[in-house]
Amino acid sequence: MTAVTMEHSGSFVSQFEPLQNTITYRSSGELLIVGPEHRARLAAAELAGSLRCTLLITEAMPATLDAEMERAAGLEISAPLHHHKLQSISGYMGHFDATVSLPGGLTDNSLASLSQLKAFDLLLDLGSSAQMSSERAPAGYFYCPDQQSLERALEELPQLVGEFSKPVYLQVNSDICAHSNSNITGCTRCLDVCPADAIQSFSGRIEVDHHLCHGVGGCASACPTGAIEHLDTPPVQLLQQLREPLQQAVREQQPAVVVIEGTESSAVPTDNNHGLVRLELEEINCAGLETWLSALAWGARQVVIVAPNDYADTARSALNVQLGYGQALLKELGIDDSRIALIEHNDTQRLAELLASDDQPLSTAGYLPDSKRREALFQAIDQLATATEQAPRALAMPAGFPMGGLNIDGDNCTLCMSCAGVCPTMALQSGGDEPRLRFTQHNCVQCNLCVSACPEQVLELRGEYLLDRSLRKSQQTLHEDAPLCCTDCGTPFATQSLFRKMQSKLAGNHMFQGDNLNLLELCGECRVKALMKQDSELLP
Repeated sequence: MTAVTMEHSGSFVSQFEPLQNTITYRSSGELLIVGPEHRARLAAAELAGSLRCTLLITEAMPATLDAEMERAAGLEISAPLHHHKLQSISGYMGHFDATVSLPGGLTDNSLASLSQLKAFDLLLDLGSSAQMSSERAPAGYFYCPDQQSLERALEELPQLVGEFSKPVYLQVNSDICAHSNSNITGCTRCLDVCPADAIQSFSGRIEVDHHLCHGVGGCASACPTGAIEHLDTPPVQLLQQLREPLQQAVREQQPAVVVIEGTESSAVPTDNNHGLVRLELEEINCAGLETWLSALAWGARQVVIVAPNDYADTARSALNVQLGYGQALLKELGIDDSRIALIEHNDTQRLAELLASDDQPLSTAGYLPDSKRREALFQAIDQLATATEQAPRALAMPAGFPMGGLNIDGDNCTLCMSCAGVCPTMALQSGGDEPRLRFTQHNCVQCNLCVSACPEQVLELRGEYLLDRSLRKSQQTLHEDAPLCCTDCGTPFATQSLFRKMQSKLAGNHMFQGDNLNLLELCGECRVKALMKQDSELLP
């Protein structure tokens, strides 16, 4: 079946029969118009024959009217008109609502309910500032601060009656998510980069509102564990899509890779004089650090990322963070960090300069990418380190880099294992029967859960990348202590450091003076026996 596609307010909606893994919007034509009275009345008059309008007036017409206001005042509007104070707007196509205040201090009232509706299907925002602040607006929301945008909306709105569907872009695996554990918040990378406010934390679990999601992909690129996967562009599929033409180009030329959105493809020359490999995506944020470094490892002399014309600030910021990590890595490896460059869509001069560079490829490896994004990143970094003949060492990386080590203040660590208990990747583990904290740097995603969980505050994240693969993947002892054995039965039940800490804290407590202080050196069972013996001796 041929799909009818429409783009509006930054959203993408396709009209076709619902398929598996799709989100369906249903619109019966109930439109809420929010804004100054004269603009709302004029818009309602234009749409009266095609949509059922409800007006929420945020600004009444002044005493002195200009020509446009006089024309609006003279219109006979049959649509319901409300002057309630607007508190907020939420929702998406088929599920919009406005929360309003009523006279008498009654707050948090649903305008849809007051209008005897379940919800509004569409929303036309005519105010001077948008009522919905997300950079990627939900389907069915039109913000029109000027006449030009209003004219486009008036043309598109009548077409949005019926059923519309779009793909489910994301999948979340909560089992490997590093966001939260034991009511402690750790990683928030996906929350920080979503331009549509589609990702939220509910009771410590990351959840995606697929009705709001635009599939930008920055969340999947930023996720350090692979808990969020972009279904439309899985990392292994994207890497294979890049590897095949790049491997072919390497045989004949010294290729450059250009990552670009399909809408901006005209900005990149189509001739192949420079051995150009174009990676065209619906959203450039779907290609992250592992894609760029893999390209360099497979023979690209240059990776150029072309920012689209309407690049949202949040999406740009997310890509710049990834770019910062990539360039920091290249510098640490002694490679010119301009090998990965972000340029604007209209900066044709800079693009030409980068494509004309006579830099040689750093590596022409042919390995197959791992199916997991994080492991593919390890592969690429290790290959570039090998190609540049790096000695095994730790590369200093900026804070937030999703790989690194952990500093510990061993003098104050009691080996309580709170950190190991919340670690989502098993980077931290206890020593079993031995009072020992073990750490595997390869597994650490720098989520900060361990730091937040530590009651003694003795842990600190250390951004770095270990080039020694065997050391990185092996379990190291981060801290250990001698066991404290019960002075009665000999059973180990605590650590020496914990015993010293307890002695210090209870030094002034009247219940632990003299022989009672020795109770701390008994295990739980023997301590009970000793206390019972003391009680029996006190009996007459």
